[in-house]
Amino acid sequence: SELGPHLPRCISQCEAFPVAGQGARFAMCATNAFLGSLGVVIYASGHRRWPDVVKTQAVAETLRPGATVNAVAVRFGVQPNWLSA
Repeated sequence: SELGPHLPRCISQCEAFPVAGQGARFAMCATNAFLGSLGVVIYASGHRRWPDVVKTQAVAETLRPGATVNAVAVRFGVQPNWLSA
């Protein structure tokens, strides 16, 4: 899968920082692993540094036929109103 190489490391990090409910913890880790693979820097505080190319990719994905802003926002772990062209 797309997240395969990142998942074991991410799960061990999440075990150190438990979040309410394992499903939520796994979902956040999967999102962070995906973003990390794109070059997004995620700090311990939760702050993210987004390369311009990743921001462009997120907005471009909302413009694809059949795509929804909500689905793209979930995939990138952001609020839907943060995506605008």
